[in-house]
Order: sequence, then C-alpha cells, then structure tokens
Amino acid sequence: MKKGILLLFLLLFCMMGCQSRVKDDKTAVVYFSATSHTEAIAKKIKKKLNCSLFEIVPKEKYTNEDLNYQNPNSRVCMEHLNLFQTVEIEPMNDFSQEDYETIYLGYPIWWGFLPKVVITFCNTYSLEHKKVIPFCTSESTDISGSVIELKTLLPNADVEHGKRFPDGTTQKEIDDWINEIQKEGNENMKIDVFVNGKHLSATLENNSSAKQFYQLLKEQPLTIQMDDYGSFEKVGSLEKTLVRNDEYITTSSGDIILYQGNQITIYYDVNRWNFTRLGKIDEAYRNSLKELLGEGSVEITFSVLKK
Repeated sequence: MKKGILLLFLLLFCMMGCQSRVKDDKTAVVYFSATSHTEAIAKKIKKKLNCSLFEIVPKEKYTNEDLNYQNPNSRVCMEHLNLFQTVEIEPMNDFSQEDYETIYLGYPIWWGFLPKVVITFCNTYSLEHKKVIPFCTSESTDISGSVIELKTLLPNADVEHGKRFPDGTTQKEIDDWINEIQKEGNENMKIDVFVNGKHLSATLENNSSAKQFYQLLKEQPLTIQMDDYGSFEKVGSLEKTLVRNDEYITTSSGDIILYQGNQITIYYDVNRWNFTRLGKIDEAYRNSLKELLGEGSVEITFSVLKK
C-alpha cells in the first residue's frame, strides 16, 4: 500500500514538472562556438527556455593553432585582415527560420566584431521579421560593435541590443537576463496618435506585427498621410513591410489595423476582412473618432507614448 502511494506521488510530481516545462516552439538558440565558451551559454539559454538549439559549424573547423591570435599568420588573424574573405558553413538542414519568431544568436567576439562564420550565417538566413537577441562571449569587449554589424546584415529583422557574458557565467545570471527580456516583452506597448492637433493614446496588441511596429516607433516617430476609404477607415502606406498575423476580423471604432503588411488603417466604423490587428485607440476617444480624424486626407503621426 505504501509503495503504491509513493509511486502515485512520484507520478504526480513528474506530471507537474512536465507541465511546467512546456516547450517554446517559437524560439530557437543559434550559436557559433570555437572554444566551447559560447556553447556553454547557448545551452544555459536552451535550458531556461526549453527551446530548439542549433550550432553554426564551419566546414573547416578551427584548430588551436588557427585560434592563436598572437600569431599574425594564424587563420583567425588572416580572416580578420581580409575584409572580403568568407568562411563556409555546414548546411543547417534542421533549421527552418520560418518556424521561429525569436532567435537568440550567440558568438564569441573577435577583434570587437562578429566572426566571419556568423556573417556567413546572416548572409544565408535573412531572419526577416524575426526578433534577434544577440549574446556574445568575451571577458571585456562590449557587444555593441557586433550588434551594429548585425543590424546592417539583417535589415529586415528586429535586432535587440543583446548582452555580453564572460567565462563562468552561471545559470542564474542567464535566467535573470531572460526573465528581464520577457518582462519587457509583456509590458503594455502604448503609443501616441497625433492628428489634427489632438494626442490620442492607443495600446498595441501582443503579436509579432505590433512588436515590430513598436520597434519602428522606438527608432523614430512615423508621420503618414492617410485618406478615407469605404466610409469606415483612414488608410496610409508604410515605408516598411511588417510581418503579418492575419485573421478574420470585424472592426470597430478605434481599431489600428495592418493590411497586406504595408498599409496601416485606423477604423472609425465597421468592416469585415482578413487583417492583422496592431492595436486599438483607447476608449475615451472612440465615440468621437470620426470627427477627430476629419474628412479627406489627413497627416497622422505615430510615436511611442512617453511615460
């Protein structure tokens, strides 16, 4: 009898543990590691997130002699000096970028910048419309130089600032970093909509389209010429195409909608179609929204709402 109760307790404990470790199917950790330091960080991130892990492997692996920075004729020194040299990587057949929304991208810092292996990865996989969170391993060199490179290499991705980790970084330090990222991601994304001399506050949705739009506004406010369409909306063109999360929607006054990835609309009446919902103008302004927007063409500025 006691054995039966003990087995039942163990079974319930395991079930609870499994439920708390739900796999994150929308996140992947991708890394290049020459001396195992970056690999150790990548595995700690995978452990925290319970997500997929992929290694970037050069076709010609680096030896200890290759990594001798003190030798000006070593492989890494020659690669660094030759700006146009590329380093081939093994095919990553199991990695399908379409499966993921967030990529943690890891690498060692070499001379303050990205290893050529990572540049090849970025030239192979555009990571378009993905959230890219860089992490690097270095005892002292900051990550900022490599992030500038990544933003140039991945112009259509949302590249975050990232973080540097020295040797000996603990699992708790990794967990705290990821918890902070997730906390920031869960905060309400509030924006200001300025039209005809009025400031209207709005709250964005928790989807990848809205997050990408919010990142654009963090870089600079967007002023868009918008016109009436169908007697139920104002519509204008975005200079950049955003990722789409279309669903069949019945709109109402105050809805901020993404149409075909490159048009933004503000609804003041009802419509039904497959759209991506970006957000909604706050309730206080919805009843008078048509009057606030006015008739005909109007210039509307979207910006991050200052706290």
